[in-house]
Amino acid sequence: MNPDSNWLQSFVAGPLELSDFAVILIESSGFRYIPTGRLRETTGTSRITVASLDLHLNGIGALGNVPPVPFFHMTIPAGGSVDLNPLVYGDYSFEVSSTTYATSLIISVHFFDDAGRAGMLTATAVASSQSSSVGYR
Repeated sequence: MNPDSNWLQSFVAGPLELSDFAVILIESSGFRYIPTGRLRETTGTSRITVASLDLHLNGIGALGNVPPVPFFHMTIPAGGSVDLNPLVYGDYSFEVSSTTYATSLIISVHFFDDAGRAGMLTATAVASSQSSSVGYR
């Protein structure tokens, strides 16, 4: 299942780029929001460690505050890239579930480089319903 390419966006904060950012929306006994994209270190000189992710569902008030993604830690090699939300055994590694519909999702990626310089990349994407080519639960 791939997001509609019309919704893909790119964002940059210092040495970190989030490209092809989209949010897949699946309606099934509530709403499931799956952020997807690619994180890339842009300088080619320093590894980046993603320390945490903050997520917020827009348009539903305090209900949109999402607890931190548990045990999230990711390393991006200098000049390299990784999937934001990789498939693990045929399913995404994390998603946000809600009983209330939200129009979009904000993601904040907290990171630091080899020299200890910290940064934060924040991006917003509209939730886009997708049809699945596989039997999603």
